[in-house]
Amino acid sequence: MFNNIIYFIIVLLLFNMSLYDRDISGSLLYSISMIALFWALYAFMCRVGFRRLIRLYERGYASGYAAIYSRLVFKLSLSAIILFTIDLFSFNLKGLIEVIPFAGQIYIFQGLSALIIFIIYLGTMWYFAHPAYNKIFGTDIGRRGFITGNIRFNIPVLFPWLMLSIVTDLINYSPWQGLKIFLERPAGQIIFLVFFLIIIMIFIPVVIKYFWGCKPLPDSFKAEGIRVFLRQLGFKYRDIVNWPILEGKMMTAGIMGIIPGYRYIMITDSLMNILTPSELNAVMAHEAGHAKFKHQVKLSLLFIGFFILVMGLIDSDYYSIFIGYLISKVSSHSMPENLQMLLFVLPVVLGLIIYFRFIMGFFMRHFEREADAYAAVTLNDPEPIINSLEKIALLSGRIRDLPSWHHFSIRQRVEFLLKSKENPGLIKRHRRLVVSACILFIAGIFMVSSLFFITPIKRYITNNLITSMIKNEANEKPGDIDLMMSLAMAYHEMEKFTEAKEIYEKILVLDRKQATALNNLAWLLLTLENPEADDIKRGFELANEAVALERSPVFLDTLAEACFLIGKREMAVKIIEEAILLDRSNPYYRKQYERFTDKNITDL
Repeated sequence: MFNNIIYFIIVLLLFNMSLYDRDISGSLLYSISMIALFWALYAFMCRVGFRRLIRLYERGYASGYAAIYSRLVFKLSLSAIILFTIDLFSFNLKGLIEVIPFAGQIYIFQGLSALIIFIIYLGTMWYFAHPAYNKIFGTDIGRRGFITGNIRFNIPVLFPWLMLSIVTDLINYSPWQGLKIFLERPAGQIIFLVFFLIIIMIFIPVVIKYFWGCKPLPDSFKAEGIRVFLRQLGFKYRDIVNWPILEGKMMTAGIMGIIPGYRYIMITDSLMNILTPSELNAVMAHEAGHAKFKHQVKLSLLFIGFFILVMGLIDSDYYSIFIGYLISKVSSHSMPENLQMLLFVLPVVLGLIIYFRFIMGFFMRHFEREADAYAAVTLNDPEPIINSLEKIALLSGRIRDLPSWHHFSIRQRVEFLLKSKENPGLIKRHRRLVVSACILFIAGIFMVSSLFFITPIKRYITNNLITSMIKNEANEKPGDIDLMMSLAMAYHEMEKFTEAKEIYEKILVLDRKQATALNNLAWLLLTLENPEADDIKRGFELANEAVALERSPVFLDTLAEACFLIGKREMAVKIIEEAILLDRSNPYYRKQYERFTDKNITDL
């Protein structure tokens, strides 16, 4: 499930960032045929891969079949994403969706259509995976139940996106302009996301419980024992429900909900059947530990952190500038726009994988260990939780050593519990580790966010990046006036006036008819803090030269400033009036006029 969260986010990100051709009339049949052909190729890959795995299993040529199965599922899921990307960027999948009558222009319909196509890829994989799953994990689930079970298990991860899309569409079509403007700002988007996630975390368990078909746990000796144990523990919840995931034959339990009134503990029939009452109590204590330490809330904060990073990165000027520069260095010829967009979004996708795999993965693994430790401490004995883990490992296809990015392997979890029995201080040290990691994460998010959302820092990074790239280009092409001009203007923007002046001077030595260089150098000299008389005189001369070459309002404004500073107020007024006539939309020239005509302001 956690892997598929990443897959679905990647698919939505790729779909939203992709470009498309609105005019598909000439390529409609070709696009549909190629998408179908690539799907058939994917089905063939799945068929071959799982048949080979079944042969290995039957002949006993390998060990660790559960790990091999998991790796194959991962590779085929990654292949599905790659093929989906090809559909988007090569065969105009987005354009095909958009031409669907009536609904094709609706944002939420587009996203759902993209997800359905990706689920078709995953459904194809599950179709061919079914026989191998039954053999390796020792189940007898029907193929239809296996496919629908996987779909029903994974679809709830899309509920937050679905709700968010509906709310966003309603806001976009609403008459509340103030709200729309607020949500266009980074701060507004973050506040809205936090508020939205709080609502989702509170109420979504009811929706998921209904979608999964969870029913109250039937009365039995074991069920009553669980309820008594949780009552003694003082743990509050709405209900304990039967979790019919994969026909209830997957040995697992879970908890969802952040407040007791909407909190559900889920457990499958198979887990109920194999565990003793004490082991079931340990599993319940484990799930209660997740609630006690607010793991669901912390995971939501991790999601918010990811959203902040992605939003800040994509909206930052320096990211688009840097990627554009890399594209220009990679390809000397014009690159198709769709390919450029793919290269733009790929680093974001890579960052998503790294974030989930290494940052969220770290926290999720240690949250599980924290819940294990809570169960051991609550029962004053780690044996019940150890025994439950060992039984699950043995009866679920010998998965004791199966690695996972979001859970420690069962072997690692058991070894920690055994060590904590001998050395109880390990649990306290682990608790301090988790708290320290949370503090470090929050500090890191604030620090990185400052790079994206604090304007002076953004401007500083952008200007330095631009300067660095231009300097690199200028070193490769010495004497290129356009590059020198770009570098001088970048220095000017960064208020590195000495460097800017030096380059402007070099440009004018190479070509005295560079009007922009004449104007910019004049403005630099005129607007220095406490300019010398010689600087003002030279600025006046340079501005005159620039205007002689081109009477643009910008150049006229510089000349008017020079006239005002040397005491030629009437000439300054006359020149700024000409600039206003050339560009009436610029309020700055009007302010200059008011300044030049204000008798209370004296010239130098």
